[in-house]
Amino acid sequence: MSFATLPGELYTAIVEQLDPSLWAPVVLALSRVLPSAPIPLQLLFHTIRIKQPQQAVSLFLRLEKASNVHGSSQDICPTWVKEFSVASWSVDADVIINIVRLLPNLTSLNVRIGPSNFSPEHLEQLLENPIGKLKQLSLRFRPYVNKASYYQFHKGVYYDSVLLAIAKWPPQEMPAISIVQDPQNLNVDTARKPSFAQPIVFFRIDPYLSIMIHSPSLAHSMKALRLRIPSRPVARALCVCPGASRTYYHANNYPTMPNLEFLDVSTCGMIEAELDMILAHFRNLKHLIIDGCADLRQGEWAALGKRCALVGVKRARDREKELKAWMEEKWVENHETIGSDIEPAQMVDLPSRTIPRRQRPGRRGLATATITLRDHSTENSSRSSSHSRDDIIPKSVVPKTRILPFVPRLETLAATPTTGIETSKRLAICAEFEAGWAEGIAQLAVTRARMRTSARNGVRLLRFAEDGENKSDPVHGVEGLVDVNSQDEDIFATALSTAPNLCLAGRGGDEHVAGCGHTIARNIWSEAVEGD
Repeated sequence: MSFATLPGELYTAIVEQLDPSLWAPVVLALSRVLPSAPIPLQLLFHTIRIKQPQQAVSLFLRLEKASNVHGSSQDICPTWVKEFSVASWSVDADVIINIVRLLPNLTSLNVRIGPSNFSPEHLEQLLENPIGKLKQLSLRFRPYVNKASYYQFHKGVYYDSVLLAIAKWPPQEMPAISIVQDPQNLNVDTARKPSFAQPIVFFRIDPYLSIMIHSPSLAHSMKALRLRIPSRPVARALCVCPGASRTYYHANNYPTMPNLEFLDVSTCGMIEAELDMILAHFRNLKHLIIDGCADLRQGEWAALGKRCALVGVKRARDREKELKAWMEEKWVENHETIGSDIEPAQMVDLPSRTIPRRQRPGRRGLATATITLRDHSTENSSRSSSHSRDDIIPKSVVPKTRILPFVPRLETLAATPTTGIETSKRLAICAEFEAGWAEGIAQLAVTRARMRTSARNGVRLLRFAEDGENKSDPVHGVEGLVDVNSQDEDIFATALSTAPNLCLAGRGGDEHVAGCGHTIARNIWSEAVEGD
């Protein structure tokens, strides 16, 4: 049997062993060398990458010809395209929109938005309706110009509406989204830093990003999110639902991405409290990349490791405060005034009189007043009104309830400072981080063991429910929580004892830790951005 007589399925199996980016040239070469062999030509169209503007025009004409010949865009080569990438910053946006509309089985879309090709209206038109069978969407912005132009500022050319367009999609399975704005130092034409202000991609990122992230179209299916917007704070938009006045973890009418496992917020603005907010909010998070977000010095990595290990304790305490506040508010709503049916023993003891200040011995000053013109009734009423709500709430309406802190599931952490880290110091920093993590895990184990004892002594113990385990109505105050069986030893076990893999190589560095978050990102998104 010669090579030319092999069945087509075998050719397909051989080519699929290669990287998808090599399928097209390999299949093209085989079809030229073996013109009579059953070469799988559909692999030519599986992954298409537009590098030059003219290539987009040629592709559109080819797809349109297939549609006109067969009477439908559902036939022949348009259905073969699975991954479509625009690697040019100057391609015609209208041509790209027409191409995408001819691809019914598209699963991956990568688009580059430069300063003059895609306007916000073009992106809205592209993303107005769900695209094919899309599983992965990547939008990469580079709006920088070499000549001062304030057209964008005067007209208000911002891409906030693009986030709202995605949020309007019906619920679907799209596990990976990437929204990246290149830093200005990556602009290939800037030999020296320009002295004028550059265009802005997102004007009001906080409300619109929050709406998109928590929309029903993405929240439940999203497993990986890459969000790089230089120096812009995004933690609140990720963790707080639209219109929420407080950072409640439970009282939300929007989903909160319970399946999110990978998060990359490199180059974004972030403080320590916001890092704790992210780790506490996404308790199923396994891979976190925060390169260029904070500058930690040697000696501060132990504290970072300890915080990462104790995020469950922080969230449990915050949730306990919310639950107690909810119980008190409900009691106040039902008892505007203290009724006679409440026993005095149930009340918190209030001082019946004010204890006078003890006078010091010695001569009193001449300016000391010996009389007062204030009415005694007014003084007593002001004293009584100064008592807080907690002073008149019965003890019995707020039973002692504890919440079991969860064990963190973080597996990898990439946290390279903006200044970088010398290779010789990486081992010491990793050891410092692991020591802080071990200390935090030990403290967590003690806390969980103490709560187990309290539960067996009659204290009500709750835990955070898994997704779909508790669907209580928000008016009950315990939504997202389930009771803990104090006799179940597995619930109190602290299984994760090893520290996450800490990668300090940076987005563009070398010597990455095996299986670090940068490697995970390259496996998720077929096209890496500069610095990865």
